[in-house]
Amino acid sequence: MGAVAANLLGLAGINAIAVDALPAVWSTPRAIGMDHEVMRILQSIGMADAMAAHMDEYRPSEYRSADGRLLRRFDTLPEPYPLAWPPNIVFVQPELERALRERLAAHRSIEVRLGHKVVSASLSADESRLGVQGATGAPYDINARYVLACDGAASLLREAARLSLEDLQFDEPWLVVDVLLHVDVELPEVNIQFCDPARPMTYVRGPGRLRRWEIMLLPGEDPARVVHADVLWVLLERWLKPTQATIWRAACYRFHALVAQRWRQHNLFLLGDAAHQTPPFIAQGMSQGVRDAANIVWKLAAVLDRRASPAILDSYEAERRPNVRSVIETTKRLGEVICERDPDRAAARDRRMLDEMATGAGRLIRQSLLPPLRGGLLHRGPNGELSVGAGEPALQPWLEHGGVKRRADDVTGVGFRLFLSHDASRSAALERCAQRLDLAVFKLADPDDPGVGDRLYETHGLWAQWLVRRGANAVLVRPDHMIYGSAMGPDSGIALAQALERDLGIEHRDGSGPVSAACAAP
Repeated sequence: MGAVAANLLGLAGINAIAVDALPAVWSTPRAIGMDHEVMRILQSIGMADAMAAHMDEYRPSEYRSADGRLLRRFDTLPEPYPLAWPPNIVFVQPELERALRERLAAHRSIEVRLGHKVVSASLSADESRLGVQGATGAPYDINARYVLACDGAASLLREAARLSLEDLQFDEPWLVVDVLLHVDVELPEVNIQFCDPARPMTYVRGPGRLRRWEIMLLPGEDPARVVHADVLWVLLERWLKPTQATIWRAACYRFHALVAQRWRQHNLFLLGDAAHQTPPFIAQGMSQGVRDAANIVWKLAAVLDRRASPAILDSYEAERRPNVRSVIETTKRLGEVICERDPDRAAARDRRMLDEMATGAGRLIRQSLLPPLRGGLLHRGPNGELSVGAGEPALQPWLEHGGVKRRADDVTGVGFRLFLSHDASRSAALERCAQRLDLAVFKLADPDDPGVGDRLYETHGLWAQWLVRRGANAVLVRPDHMIYGSAMGPDSGIALAQALERDLGIEHRDGSGPVSAACAAP
């Protein structure tokens, strides 16, 4: 999480020191799944090409009973993909971390200190002091205006800030085994949750030759013993022989459901596992941490550039905590289904889920499990209700630009973006407001006349369809790719832009205009 946050800070030109206790990339995978929102953030960092060879589409997931009956199936969204990337992706984590570190070298404003460990913290509203043990063991201090705590589940910084965790009551011991196949082996082409009360298990088809099994430990099993090769091959024998694969890593974990009660103390902010711990059953642990980084970094950049009031930093927790907590609750419920070990309750579960499959209710789209943002820096109408689409991930359509098809963010940039339907007005007042906000304004091409001027021509018309479906002709997108809000009417664009000025909380420097808050262009 720290490497993602540091890259985003570097893109924004913010001076920062990235401290990592490890001198080198962790050599084995931990996370194996991410989603299209994460891939879009990596795209903005410039990571798309670097990751292409180390990832694959996440296959559908099936829940199977002990006797092999299909209890539930999670499918993926069909093409055209709404964010231009497959909605769910499997990847090789060491390659991601290596590419993130290499990318950091391109940012002059970021100083990376590997093998340095934060050992203490003194926090205040104005400036915080971190005590660090250097790579040679020599101690020194770092004074920082803001601190992003990306230091994991056992976060020292969270403890220093006295930020407690809410326990959502899930605590199960599991073994995770990653193998690299030697030869072609007949294994499932989909991911499977084996809902067997005798031994719940998960199978994940990773990219290339990588396959993962997650195996629930039974009472009395010793975590230190089950990671030995002789035990592992017994557990895997129904699928693999030792001659067919190499065990890359095996580790035992307790799958927890935890979320910090508060995510901020003075100007320290919790991110990733320091803020929340999610069971792995929908592969959202790392993804939620990357969302944390994207959310807080654009707000810090706006505050440091005096394009927003420091008050907007309060929206980080207001947006992320309820959203993450909801995802963890969903994951916990799925985990309770999978982890059921009582034969009678498991049989009742199977009957219920088979009935759901028979009615069609047991077939779901994986992305439907993820809620939108509901609070924070989002556009609301006069009645206080969120405007249509506010808090949802913004679309990233494929655009045909200069005769070449490109993902929209590579054409429009990744700051504040306002998209207008082809028949919406683009007034001089909007242009002035957009300049103050550093807001990029784009008009969509008429699908019946795509060659007009510099309007954006969508290959599949995703934004055009979205606007029609939602009854809007303007939609404003934040730098973290979340929809700020939408509006309908002849002045919809200027209405959204002025609302954003107010929400960012900066007064006009030149005294022009009655709007009480605005941002100066950098």
